[in-house]
Amino acid sequence: MGCSGIAYEHFIIHELKPIIDHRYRTLPNKENTGLLGSSAAALCTLHMGMRNPDVFGKLIMMSPFYVDVQLDETSESGLLEENMYRLPEEVPDVRMWMDIGDTEGLFLPSQVRRVAHQLLERGVGSGEELAFLEQQGACHQEGDWGARVHLPLLYMFGHVGRPSSLELLGRDVIGLEGGMTVCINAQMHYETGLVQSLLHGNYTSSDPNVLQVHASGELVPVGIGCASITLNMGELSATRIYTVVPELSTHVEVCIRAEVAPDEDSEETIYGGMGMKLVRSGKGRYEGCYRVPRDSGFSFRFTRGFRRFETEVDGKPIANRVFRATDDMSVHYLIQSWGSTSAKTGTGGPK
Repeated sequence: MGCSGIAYEHFIIHELKPIIDHRYRTLPNKENTGLLGSSAAALCTLHMGMRNPDVFGKLIMMSPFYVDVQLDETSESGLLEENMYRLPEEVPDVRMWMDIGDTEGLFLPSQVRRVAHQLLERGVGSGEELAFLEQQGACHQEGDWGARVHLPLLYMFGHVGRPSSLELLGRDVIGLEGGMTVCINAQMHYETGLVQSLLHGNYTSSDPNVLQVHASGELVPVGIGCASITLNMGELSATRIYTVVPELSTHVEVCIRAEVAPDEDSEETIYGGMGMKLVRSGKGRYEGCYRVPRDSGFSFRFTRGFRRFETEVDGKPIANRVFRATDDMSVHYLIQSWGSTSAKTGTGGPK
């Protein structure tokens, strides 16, 4: 199995947990013990939980770093991908929550959804044993994890309550050709405030000659036109109209141009989100073009290197810049200042 976080695992199980159980009135059994991690720590949570199901009965993985993705101009897809996770053939009896935002750069919802389905194929039960959430507009940063951490905690330790509504989210235009896979983000809302994205459901199409749909929510275009997809879950239902167009590519080209004040222009290269390198193209001007997955969303600040962020003119942290690559696009930004190193840690996002 994966060996992510072996030293961390030893510290948690053999040093930290014994101290906590000794000092506080805990319920130390696996049914009342959970692990929660985000990004790389979520990858550790998965591996530690798979290796130690007698210790941890609840695993919460927020924006997990399941796939290492780098921009790669030499590859056909424009990306270099490496799976960082490993799953056992027999998944132990643990309860799991996985979530991902749709504005996390190259941390893609499809990557986490794929791992969730691999767990289902290994016998894990959806709903009671595994919950998944694709959160609209959420970025890869602490503020966004903190804003939704109550959801997995409610799922693990609280009262879930009764389902109250269904909602079909995500892209509603699909290409007959081009190879882009589209999966419905079907969200179930509960009376307690819990929300999760369904990994399977009872879908029907108003016109199977135009559009069909798998139980997983994956849309299968058959002909050009429009069709309604309906999801029925018990007493609840939701319907949305989808359009099939002749072609839709899997990737788009994003070109970024940034201008820097002349007295701040001292670097040959600067960086945007997820390692997007911009090269000096003139006095105070930087440019770069990148091939990225269609619909990927990016939230970032420009840097001159690791954690050397752009700031406001007065040196205060600047809000993240956000864009979604729904089509070929060009964006232009003005960098006000690089400020001081201590002022650059106010906001997060993919670097």
